Amino acid sequence: MPRQGALIVWFFLAVLTAVSPVAAARDASPARQSLAQARAHKALEARARGYWIVERGEHFRLIARQFYPGDRARERQLSEALFARNPRAFAGGDRDRLRVGARLILPPELVRRDEGATSAPAAQGVPKTQPGAANAAGSAANATPEFDANPPAHVKPKSPEAAPYVDQLIGGAGAEPESIESIGEEQSVPGRRFISAEYRAEAIDPPGGGRGLEQGVQIHLRRETLNYGDLYLDAGVRDTRPAPGDASVERRNGASFTLYQVHFPIGEAWLADSVLGVARTPPNSLINSSYRIFLPTSQFSGATTVVSDNSQSFIAYAGRLGRLEGSAIQTFDPTPGTVGGIGYTRRFGAWSVAGETISLRGDPQVRDHDAASVAAEYGTIGALVHHKAQVVADSDSNLGAWFDGDVTSGRVRQRFGAFQLDPNLAWGDGQLANDQRGAYWRGDYRLLKYTLSGGADLGQTNIRDDPSRAATRSGSAYGTFSLRIDRNLSVGAGITYQQARIRFTDSPRASTVSGNAYASWNNPWGLSRFDLSAFRATASGQSDDDIDTLSWSQDWPPLGPVHLTSTLTRSQELAQGVRTRRSSLGLSAHGAPLSDVSWDASVVYGRVESPQGAENDFNVSATATWQVARNWSALAQISINTFDPVPPLPGSEALPVQRDKRFLLGVRYEAASGTPYQSLGLQGGTGSGRLTGIVFFDDNGDGLRQPTERGAPNVTVYLDGRFPVTTDPQGRFNFPAVTPGSHALRIPSESLPLPWTFSEDHPPVTNVPLRGEASVEIPLTRIRP
Repeated sequence: MPRQGALIVWFFLAVLTAVSPVAAARDASPARQSLAQARAHKALEARARGYWIVERGEHFRLIARQFYPGDRARERQLSEALFARNPRAFAGGDRDRLRVGARLILPPELVRRDEGATSAPAAQGVPKTQPGAANAAGSAANATPEFDANPPAHVKPKSPEAAPYVDQLIGGAGAEPESIESIGEEQSVPGRRFISAEYRAEAIDPPGGGRGLEQGVQIHLRRETLNYGDLYLDAGVRDTRPAPGDASVERRNGASFTLYQVHFPIGEAWLADSVLGVARTPPNSLINSSYRIFLPTSQFSGATTVVSDNSQSFIAYAGRLGRLEGSAIQTFDPTPGTVGGIGYTRRFGAWSVAGETISLRGDPQVRDHDAASVAAEYGTIGALVHHKAQVVADSDSNLGAWFDGDVTSGRVRQRFGAFQLDPNLAWGDGQLANDQRGAYWRGDYRLLKYTLSGGADLGQTNIRDDPSRAATRSGSAYGTFSLRIDRNLSVGAGITYQQARIRFTDSPRASTVSGNAYASWNNPWGLSRFDLSAFRATASGQSDDDIDTLSWSQDWPPLGPVHLTSTLTRSQELAQGVRTRRSSLGLSAHGAPLSDVSWDASVVYGRVESPQGAENDFNVSATATWQVARNWSALAQISINTFDPVPPLPGSEALPVQRDKRFLLGVRYEAASGTPYQSLGLQGGTGSGRLTGIVFFDDNGDGLRQPTERGAPNVTVYLDGRFPVTTDPQGRFNFPAVTPGSHALRIPSESLPLPWTFSEDHPPVTNVPLRGEASVEIPLTRIRP
């Protein structure tokens, strides 16, 4: 192994070694031990009362593990039982989306009344005992009533005796009970985390002979944050030792680095998606794509950002041009040239408008230029009408313009448009289909059992009639239909005709006609499909060309864990008076015979028969993935292509048999942890702020808190009518993560001590800033006799 390869392997092992001690230290920390004790205590309480209260961050495996630690089979059984008994505890019926505060009814065999634990205490007036009890009580206060399920009838949880009424104003508060925070600490580390590291080595034997070796390491990291979006890191290093005479690889080694920050909130409604490193120019859906014309994007190393809200977005990018190199591991190869641009998009009502400018300098293949494009789009609700117009211009006065229309009426959809692009029109370093003009129409009529489609095109190339190049004026039309006869049989057919006038060539006229038909049949032997196609081409001054092809593909019934698919194709060609026959036979299979191993393989044989002789091609490829251990997997791939070509001309010697062989081995480590962040509040949005406050007894009724007016303990405060929290002994409450924007607070009368009340007519409303804190004071007024 060359020195660079040794450094790559060392880098791969160093990353994994650095990750493992961190995980081990985290598992052995006192906080984790205390957390495990709290969960164990919560499991005892759940078995006593007959149900488990879901807290944030909990999922099926974590809950089942508290009852059957280390027994994966029984954990899975318990998970299925909990899902079957508690269908209302899941959002949308998704078993991966447990509702916070829901009560999961336990199977009868788990319920025990002799564990010494009691039911979850009420939200008020219960002293804090152990961490597990505190969490259980907090979750009870946090439960949303509409998701609660009643405990089993055979379990009658004990209720604390009602405390005697004491008027807070006259008799004093007496002994203040300790508070129970309904929004408790996460039982697992908040924020999803992901890491993968992969080492790959590929041996290459090209047709020219010799052997090459490519190896490298690729790392992917992801970290979810509460207020700064999701962070992604992609990095890779590659070392290549090309085979002698192999010119497909220009650089022996390379590296790439890309950092993404996605959904970074920069305001109440504004988000930013940014990239630093290897990227492509960010696509603008209104600028870069249309029905017939596409403005290309560029690969570069630099920075991009897209800042948007619900109605508008800004785009900016700049960097050095380049391309991706490598087979097993792709890295960035910089090339001469730089690119930069800015763009803006605005949506209002049914209209959208966008503009973008791009600048390219120093590319040896494309001239230096600046270009700009403006687009406008109109679309009604349901996309019944959808029209778009766009103009492009570069700094050399080349222009392009096109219009795309889309109208749907009942079962008929029609698309139509026109376009023209001047010669030499440039946009970045990509290939732009310029020097053309034309118009088109497409129509579709769809019913449940059949579909009819048709269309027509008119086009012209070399629009300025440059005599050094061919100039073509063409027209074409097509029609297709498909029919579903029954649930097992479908058929279809189509025909296309094109005629062209070609100037400045020896063949001024040319026409082609092609047709195809197919049948798809679901039968006892699997799914069969038969395709028949025919092509005819006629050009003045030349003999006709034709191609007839018949193919059969079969998806066979599974043979245990193995799935088989076969293809058989036969074609006959006549080109310039020479007849050629082509045949191919393919067989592919995939399956997972073992729970930890999956594989797929394919074999394709092709034969070409012509007057010069016969050519035989053979391709074999296979891939196997093995889950070696938890978080570890191995990959093996092999590909062999054999070419036995015919002599290029009659009487010449046949070329030797050529082979292209590739063999790849890979080792991958992958791990994920953490739970998604959750911000409270009915309105959506990314990021959060903090909402704090105090509920106090307003003795003088002026609505303002005086130094002598005390806080109200054990009062439930609802955020947006759904998310509760309980005040502490001083009347303070805290919502640590709330979506930015306006929120309403409410206090239910049943949580207040008599004779105090909360004004339901004017509930306090406060605005929570992004990554900031809002504070509110809520007065309680005394009921007057």
